[in-house]
Amino acid sequence: MKWFHDGISLDDFLAKVSSSKQRVLFTDYDGTLAPLMYNRNIAKPYSGLVEVLNQIAAAPNSQVVVISGRSLHNLSS
Repeated sequence: MKWFHDGISLDDFLAKVSSSKQRVLFTDYDGTLAPLMYNRNIAKPYSGLVEVLNQIAAAPNSQVVVISGRSLHNLSS
């Protein structure tokens, strides 16, 4: 695993990501993929985001990992 610091440009970072042998995107659900809501059961992912994540996950040697305190059933619905 490589760590990048503030001194790397976005172009350099994206070049490294696109040329990597394996890519994993870790992201949280509530407050990142979906807005924070008082009733979290009504929070849904931002419009178009599921499609983007599916495209990333479908890219060769790429994975998307959603981290959440929710159950898998709750996230799936």
